[in-house]
Amino acid sequence: EKENNLFNINGNAEHANFISINGREINIDKEGDFTEKIVLPDGYSVVTIFARDKFGKDTEKIIQAYISSGDVVAYEKK
Repeated sequence: EKENNLFNINGNAEHANFISINGREINIDKEGDFTEKIVLPDGYSVVTIFARDKFGKDTEKIIQAYISSGDVVAYEKK
């Protein structure tokens, strides 16, 4: 979901006790749900979502996107 290059990133990390998006810590509710708004400029962007669970296991997801006139033209999730 986006509004003038402002995109909502949301998801669920049920067992995580720490999540960051592009290095910025974000809040997680009791069920593990999170949502964060970020600005992605036109052109190539990378969004890195990092999570750590209560046992110290780290997980990282990388989203690569190409934005044109505020719209996502292409993306790849790793």
